[in-house]
Amino acid sequence: MSSKEKEIVQEATNGRTPGLRPFLIGLATGGAAALLLTPKTGSDMRRDIAQGAAKARDEASALAKSTSEKAAGTYRDVSERAKKVVNETKASAENHRQALREAFEEGRQAYRRELEKAG
Repeated sequence: MSSKEKEIVQEATNGRTPGLRPFLIGLATGGAAALLLTPKTGSDMRRDIAQGAAKARDEASALAKSTSEKAAGTYRDVSERAKKVVNETKASAENHRQALREAFEEGRQAYRRELEKAG
């Protein structure tokens, strides 16, 4: 698929990458139509079918690899963001915990001072 064709597909799908299934269906349909509409000898037809199948396999493999790499990249990004949020939340919770400890200790000391004054 040429870069212009990819650009057209990208625009038509609003930036979303079409799935593997529509790609394979289109590839098979186009290949079958081309084979059936072009008059050829049996050996030429078999050779073309074999070449078309090899090309389809290679393109499907490349698409699967690309999709896998994108998925892995997305997983890494999400994982890093989640770790960052977890660490920030832990730090915030620890700060609140420390502030509560200090407030509790100050309250206890104030209570003791009041008891000493009264007693």
